[in-house]
Amino acid sequence: MVAARPEFRRRGYARTVVTALLDHLADAEGVTLFELHAGVEAQPLYRKPGFRGHTTLMRRTRPNRGGHP
Repeated sequence: MVAARPEFRRRGYARTVVTALLDHLADAEGVTLFELHAGVEAQPLYRKPGFRGHTTLMRRTRPNRGGHP
């Protein structure tokens, strides 16, 4: 879950954390499928790095790199 207090929103902090987490999981752990539940306010945060789908369930696939199964 990602949450930001109102006074810290729209500064890129959540996007930085989400991007770092996605990169780590894909590169270090070989994860290629990501699913999440996002509220309406959070959907733009997840659509920018490629999540698509229903208004609450969003999914992103990343090509397998680095020889992970």
